[in-house]
Amino acid sequence: MEIINNKQAFKFEVIVNQLPIAYIQYRWLKGDIVLLSTVTHKDYRNQGYAKALAHYVLDYINGHGMNTLVYCPFLVQFIENNPAYAHLMR
Repeated sequence: MEIINNKQAFKFEVIVNQLPIAYIQYRWLKGDIVLLSTVTHKDYRNQGYAKALAHYVLDYINGHGMNTLVYCPFLVQFIENNPAYAHLMR
């Protein structure tokens, strides 16, 4: 498993066997990263890929000193369950 920031597509992607199997779609708004949605291919759901991706993306945001707006219900719940990331939200 590899996680990449596909800047051209505005997606953080999970790559397995050279195929993207999950992603978080994002956009930029006044210097903040806006997390729009999380999608996992049906064959890879419930295997922890979305959670690993969420940790990666939120650690990336924190490490780059950014803030985020979160519109994705999965990520809102993830942050509620992992309050160490709450300070990143606007």
